[in-house]
Amino acid sequence: MAALQLAFLLLSGLTLIRSQVQHPWCVNPDCSTASDRNTLWPLEDANFFLRCDGNWDLLKTPCFDKQLFHFRLQRCVPPADWEPACPEELPECPEVVCQSPADQRVLWPVAMLTRYFVRCMPGPSGGMVPTMVPCEGDTLFSWTRQGCVSADNWVKSCDDWTMYYQCVPHASGFWLPLERDCAAGTVFHFGMQQCVFPVEWQDFCL
Repeated sequence: MAALQLAFLLLSGLTLIRSQVQHPWCVNPDCSTASDRNTLWPLEDANFFLRCDGNWDLLKTPCFDKQLFHFRLQRCVPPADWEPACPEELPECPEVVCQSPADQRVLWPVAMLTRYFVRCMPGPSGGMVPTMVPCEGDTLFSWTRQGCVSADNWVKSCDDWTMYYQCVPHASGFWLPLERDCAAGTVFHFGMQQCVFPVEWQDFCL
């Protein structure tokens, strides 16, 4: 009888998630692959986390004893040991590094080209060279997931200062934001409202 009561209490803490949930910007909970199903996913409310059940549905699961879910450690921890799943702001897109064999295991984003990624490949004359690789079909590259994912599962991973948005009129009568590219070697300066050389740039968000 006690075991039955315990099972009921545990199940009562689980919620089947079929609609949109509030999760951190740098992750997109999914149960599509074996790796996804073996991953515990964070929520904005760190008192809970998501896990995949046997039917590949996401279950909202509570931490106990006033603990918080730690995404990197994949378990609930005391509040003093907790850290956010994502940084507070999008980092700047990283530069490709192809210096050691370990760099071959890293996939790098391509500025402005979400359907491509860069990986380090052995060069014809030795060493390694960055090689641009396209994603298959209609998938997009996810820096945080280190692979190509469907558009529904894609989230922006980093800021790219080589582009900006300009509002343009639309036939519907509304104004829509349109992505624009800066010229090669320049970045967008919000204060000056134009693309400038990196030495002239400053972050107006600080």
